[in-house]
Amino acid sequence: MFDAEDAFEWIVEHLPDAVAATLTTEDVRRILQLQIEFFEHHGVSPNGNGAAPGGPVIVGGGEQIAYIVEEAARTGEPYLPEQIDAVVETQLAYLQEIGAIGPPADED
Repeated sequence: MFDAEDAFEWIVEHLPDAVAATLTTEDVRRILQLQIEFFEHHGVSPNGNGAAPGGPVIVGGGEQIAYIVEEAARTGEPYLPEQIDAVVETQLAYLQEIGAIGPPADED
C-alpha cells in the first residue's frame, strides 16, 4: 500500500548524493507537492476518482519539469531541472520498488 510519508522518506534516503547535497528535505517535499499540483491541473486524481485526463500525462516529462521549475521560481524557491528530475526519477524507483508501477508502457 502506498503511504506518502514512507515514500517521502524513501526518496530522501535514495536521492543521488550529488543532488541530495543540494536539496534540503523540505526542498524534496516542495518538489513532490508541485508535482501533485501539476497532476491536478491535468485532471489526474490521486485516488483514481474524477474525470480522466484529456490525454496522456507523462511522469517526469519535460512539461512536468518545466511546470515545477516555473512554479517554484514564482514562489521564491528556485530549483534546477536536474534537481527536479532526480527527485522524480527517485520517486519512480520507489513506486517500482513497492510494485505500484511496472515498466513504461509501449507507445503502440
